Amino acid sequence: MDFQSLIKLIWRHRLLFASVFILINLAVIALNGYAPKIYESSALILADSGRSLQQQSGDSYSGGLRQDRFIKSQVLLARSDDVIADAVKQVQARHPVVLETDESDRSFVTSLITKLLKSSSGENESTSRVQASSRAEVEPNTDLIRISFRHVDPDRAALYANQIAGSLVERQTKLYSNPLAAQFFKEREESHREKLTRDERALEAYSVANQIYSAEEQQRLVLTRRDQILTNLATTQSSLGRVGGELDSLRTQLSSLRAKINLPTEIFGEVPASSRFGRSTAGSSSSSSNMSDDPPLLHVRLYQESAQKIVNLNAEIAGLKTAESSSNYELKKIDNELKVLATRQAEFDRLKREIELDNTNIELYAKKSSEAQIENAWKSNERLSNMQVVQAAAVPAEPMFPRASILVPIGLLLGALFGCGACMIRGILAHDHQLVKPDTLNIKASLTDSNDRRIRLAER
Repeated sequence: MDFQSLIKLIWRHRLLFASVFILINLAVIALNGYAPKIYESSALILADSGRSLQQQSGDSYSGGLRQDRFIKSQVLLARSDDVIADAVKQVQARHPVVLETDESDRSFVTSLITKLLKSSSGENESTSRVQASSRAEVEPNTDLIRISFRHVDPDRAALYANQIAGSLVERQTKLYSNPLAAQFFKEREESHREKLTRDERALEAYSVANQIYSAEEQQRLVLTRRDQILTNLATTQSSLGRVGGELDSLRTQLSSLRAKINLPTEIFGEVPASSRFGRSTAGSSSSSSNMSDDPPLLHVRLYQESAQKIVNLNAEIAGLKTAESSSNYELKKIDNELKVLATRQAEFDRLKREIELDNTNIELYAKKSSEAQIENAWKSNERLSNMQVVQAAAVPAEPMFPRASILVPIGLLLGALFGCGACMIRGILAHDHQLVKPDTLNIKASLTDSNDRRIRLAER
C-alpha cells in the first residue's frame, strides 16, 4: 500500500483514526499526570589501581590491563549482595522509612498508586529490591564508575546512591588493605624469636657438655698444636740420633784407653773380659800402642773429660727419650681430640645453622611486618585510596519518569501508528465483506436457474 492509498484509507475511516489517536494521547496524559514520579540520583567514583604501592612500577600495557580488570571488578563488587546489604542496613538504621499521612492534595488514583509502589519498594527495602533499583556502570573512556539509584522519593534516591558508593569504597578498602597481615607477620616474628632463644640454649648446653665452642676454630688450633708436636718430635728424634752418634764415638775413643785405666761401668758400660785382661782387638791394641807414649796424667784427664761427656750425653738421651714419649702421647691425644671434634661438629654446625636461620626469619618477618603496616596505612588513607567518590549524589529536582517532553512525542507517535493500524484493519475487514457478497449472489442465481430448468422439464 502506497502513501496516497494510506491517506485515502485514513480519510475514509477518519472517525476511527481520531478516536484511537485521542484515546492513546489521553492515556499518555493520564499517565503523565497521575503516575508516581520516579527520581534517579547518581554518584561518581574514581577507580585507579595505580595508586597502590605494589603497582607503582610496570609498563603501560600491563598497567592498562590491570586497570581494566580493576574497574570491572569494582563494578561487579558494587552489584554484589554484600555491598547492597550493607547499604540497606546503614540507610534503614540512620533514615528509617516514614509513611506519609497528609494526602489531601492528592487524588485517589495517585495516592493508591503511590502507596502500592512505596509498599513494594519503600517500606520493604530488601536487598533484592534495592539491588534491582540500583545500577553500576563504567563511564565510556574514563576511569569513573557511576552508581545510580531510582526511587519515588528524591531524597531517598540520593541517600541510597551515596550510601552504595560509600559501602563500595569501604568494602574495597577492607578487601585490598588486609589489616591482619601486619599482625600475622608480627606473630611469626615473635614465634621465631622464641625458637631462637630455645636454639641458643640448646647450643650452649651442647657446647658446655661437649666442650665445643667453635668447632672450626678449635680444629684449627688443634691442628696447629699437632704440627708443633710433630715438629718437636722430629727435632727430638734428630737430636737422639746426633747424641747417640756422639756417644758411640766417645765410647770408641775411650775403648783404647781401657787397657791402662780401669773405668767404672757408669762411664764406659760393661767391659768384655778380653779387654779387662789385655786381650783387646787389633784396633784397640793399635790405639793403645799409639797412646802408650802419652803421660799418665794426660790419660787421666782425657778419661775424666770423656767420662763427663758420656754422663751428659746419657742424661741428654734420657731427656730426649722422655720428650719423644711425651710428644707421642700428646700426638695420640690430639688425634683422638680431632676424631671427637669431627664426630661432634655435625651436630654443632646444625645447631648453629638453626640459629642463623632463626635470625634470618626474624629479619624477614620484621621487614614484611613493616611493609604490611606501610601498605595498610597507604590503602586505608582516604586521600590515597584506590577508590574515591569524586561526585556525591545530589537530590534530583526533576523526575526521570514520567517526563512530558518524552511522553508527549511518544503519545503522538503511538496514536498515529495505532490509528493507522486500526484504519488498515477496518479496511481489510470491509474488503473481505465485499468479496463475500458477490459469491453469495452467484450461488443464489445458479440455484434459481437450476430450479427453472427442473420446472420446464416437468411441464414437458
